[in-house]
Amino acid sequence: MPQQVADTAADLYNLFFRGWGSGGTGQGSLFTHAGPIWQELHVGLCANGTVVSKQAATDPSDTPQYGLVYQSFMPNLYLYLDGKMIDQTGAASTVPVQVGDFSRFSSIPIAGSGSPSAYGVCDAATDGNAGNPWGIGLPIPGVSENANPKSGIFCDDGSAFVDTGTL
Repeated sequence: MPQQVADTAADLYNLFFRGWGSGGTGQGSLFTHAGPIWQELHVGLCANGTVVSKQAATDPSDTPQYGLVYQSFMPNLYLYLDGKMIDQTGAASTVPVQVGDFSRFSSIPIAGSGSPSAYGVCDAATDGNAGNPWGIGLPIPGVSENANPKSGIFCDDGSAFVDTGTL
């Protein structure tokens, strides 16, 4: 293959797929080191075709604070019911339920700063969309990179769940 094609393929691999090297060496891709992305739905489907929120706690990052879904700072969130876009209350909508916040999603947590980030344990009632259900922290080479947790918590009430690996 021509060298230009090989170079382009290597650039694409490094940009999107390269993880940490052994012992944290190598540059890796920002995409493999991004904060966790998650959504947590608490939806009651009623016989009359309406939906209601079943959230156990308010979410100060959302309006209304009791809605149908919690989520991380990224990406934009759209909800659909019967093929139609809806908002956090189940009413018809033409806009995202929530717009992603890349600045907070990509920020590094600094102890005592009060600035929310995508890392650490979530607590929707206190921190809104900050943290994550698995408590994944910063990807530190040789310590916590490439995390693949098998358990976590629900962000609204803190109750535990275990990933059985089956659908």
